[in-house]
Amino acid sequence: MNPTNGPRRAFEHRIQLYKTPPSCLMLVYNRSSRRLAVSITNDSHHLSATEIIAHAYTAVQSLFRTAKVAPDRLIYIAVDLIFKHTSPPPFGGRSKSRAGYLAYNGATVESLLEYILSASFKLYWSCRGRDAVDFVVESLNEALTLHLEQDRDFLNESMLRGMKRAGHIHGSRSTMIPFGLEHVDEAAARERECVTFTPIRRPVRIQPQQTGETRQNGKIILRRKR
Repeated sequence: MNPTNGPRRAFEHRIQLYKTPPSCLMLVYNRSSRRLAVSITNDSHHLSATEIIAHAYTAVQSLFRTAKVAPDRLIYIAVDLIFKHTSPPPFGGRSKSRAGYLAYNGATVESLLEYILSASFKLYWSCRGRDAVDFVVESLNEALTLHLEQDRDFLNESMLRGMKRAGHIHGSRSTMIPFGLEHVDEAAARERECVTFTPIRRPVRIQPQQTGETRQNGKIILRRKR
């Protein structure tokens, strides 16, 4: 056997071995904080993998529906944050040509979100740590945070990059904002939905001028006082 030329390069993400099976993680939507969170549940024997992914999918949709834009737009912005070769497994890789996210070959936004969720949970279920799940949750929350900062040009570019990395647009189409995925200003949308009240206009009463009263030949004559 040929001798090595030095110590082997340590892997950045080592496999974590558990003495006991990993806990059952659930992705939940926190209404008060308006964020996604990872929760540990004891119902692992009652929930299938399909049910956990479906629950996570619903949680993401619940979060993104709090914004005025289409949820699909925010999903693509999140994809721009996740689909990078520098991302942790299973999405990243040693180079752009070997990135893990290139395994995705779907054509719909629904399949895109399902792939992101299932890929991260499957890595956790294979006893390789929860880094992927936490990374996805952080990226989804960040997508909404970026939208609320309302930098339209940056958000448009981010969404188009996400669509391109997912393989949903190609060529010159990458410069056009698809119908239904346009930016919506949150402040203007809230103003349109505000309830306005019209003040009640009360009639203005004109005070009569003070007058004096005299009688001449049985008739009442009013005289204005100076």
